[in-house]
Amino acid sequence: MPDKIKTAHICLLINGWLDVAVVLLFSVIFISLVGLMASSSNSLSPEDSNPMIIGFGIATLLLLAAATISFLVAWGVKRKKNWAKIVGIIFAILNLSSFPVGTILGILILLGLFSQEANVWFSTKRTTTKI
Repeated sequence: MPDKIKTAHICLLINGWLDVAVVLLFSVIFISLVGLMASSSNSLSPEDSNPMIIGFGIATLLLLAAATISFLVAWGVKRKKNWAKIVGIIFAILNLSSFPVGTILGILILLGLFSQEANVWFSTKRTTTKI
């Protein structure tokens, strides 16, 4: 695998694992906050907690979807799939707004997927050798 493609592949994997880490961090924070609210002198009513639970659920699903897309695109890039190049570019552009880490990862992914090495990488068919 060419260096720039390898860099894009690694950045996609890092991005996926960072999304998973954020989901885990949000889970710990959410559980802690619910526990604190439940144990306070004011009881936590269902009307108060429903918007918070829905918001947390939506954020979790979005982050898990982003992690899944990142892992799938990394898999596709490694296997010379043209769809992975297109989705990777779109994903990297969306990542640019996540300053500073997402911006750095997005730039590195774009540099890798727009490189001459990428043009050659994605234009050749993947061959497997049997041992």
